[in-house]
Amino acid sequence: MANKKSGQTAFNVAAGRLVEQYQPQEIRLFTNPVIKNLFNWPIRFLAEFKIIRDWLIRMSDNKTKGIYGSQVCRTKYIDDSLQSAIV
Repeated sequence: MANKKSGQTAFNVAAGRLVEQYQPQEIRLFTNPVIKNLFNWPIRFLAEFKIIRDWLIRMSDNKTKGIYGSQVCRTKYIDDSLQSAIV
């Protein structure tokens, strides 16, 4: 049985992916068309606002320095590696 901490970790990673979906296209590292469906509408609505996204990134980085950047870069690397392997 998963413990509460692992559930929170999964939520935090998903939230980072959600934040990335609302970043401006010129700086967004990846597109994840499914992630928005994992959150309810108030969270999706709030993620549309830059001030909220910036706050979420700061809060996650305050807990673990550089975690947001690490997560999105890791996702981009995995996506690119899989894409090049299937082409």
